[in-house]
Amino acid sequence: MKNIFWSIVLLLSLVACQTMTFDEEEINPTEQNGTEQRGTKEMHFHCAGFKSTYLEETEDATKASSTQEYTDHIILAIYDKDGNQVGNAIKQDKGDPNITYGTFSYTLEYGKYTILAIGWNGEQQCLITSLENISFSENWVPQMFICRQNIVVSESYSNQRTMTLKRCVATWVLNCTDKNIPQEASVFKFRFTNAGNTLNSETLCCPKTQEFERKVVSEGNLSSPLRITAHCFLPQESGTINVKVSVYDKSENIIAEREITDIPMRINCRTISSGNLFPIGEANGNVTFETEYTEDINHSF
Repeated sequence: MKNIFWSIVLLLSLVACQTMTFDEEEINPTEQNGTEQRGTKEMHFHCAGFKSTYLEETEDATKASSTQEYTDHIILAIYDKDGNQVGNAIKQDKGDPNITYGTFSYTLEYGKYTILAIGWNGEQQCLITSLENISFSENWVPQMFICRQNIVVSESYSNQRTMTLKRCVATWVLNCTDKNIPQEASVFKFRFTNAGNTLNSETLCCPKTQEFERKVVSEGNLSSPLRITAHCFLPQESGTINVKVSVYDKSENIIAEREITDIPMRINCRTISSGNLFPIGEANGNVTFETEYTEDINHSF
């Protein structure tokens, strides 16, 4: 009898533990007493800030920052439980006097949804083919922040949602230390390999690596040190990429070309490649991996 008693106690304990581990979203809140509840609710989504963890030159950006500070545009897209987009995505532009930048309202039927918010800077358009395929026009990768949330809309569910967007790009800076930079240098082309220009919102990585090119046109006289910033998506949290740098004059005549290989990169971090670019020839430099970690990675090219 004693063994039977303790067996029953153990069984009840196991049942109690299993009950405590139920995820709230596993229980359908749109059903009560076995009856499906139908209705709609106006939801309000607030992009309250942007979370960045690498150090900017003039500030510690480890804390959430204003929506106005890092982006020119924010887009909000909503998907149902089957991954189908609900309605049209809503895009906001900073400076529009008719909106509260970073605040969205949308009336949804009761049910499960995935909310996707993306903030970026620049003039390129954000192209959302699906939750697994996000890109930008002109094959561009801008400074980009993202937040993805799963929600369940019901009668008892709060209609206020705060979204903090996180940087999802790896940033590369070309720090050209040549004392004399040719003034005819006008166009800089960067060809990336081992990286990508599309993003999966769930993994925050590119679905596949592919070569892509970024073109930067100089708008004035160049002086040393010359710094040009570019962004890319990585196939995993960290890895190495290669960048071929080509410099042209206004007539597309090549002035200099360098292949910089095995550049250490990490999502939400900035790598600075320093060295001589002009003229073509031998040059030594180093890469400093700037992040919240106190770690330097030295690299010659």
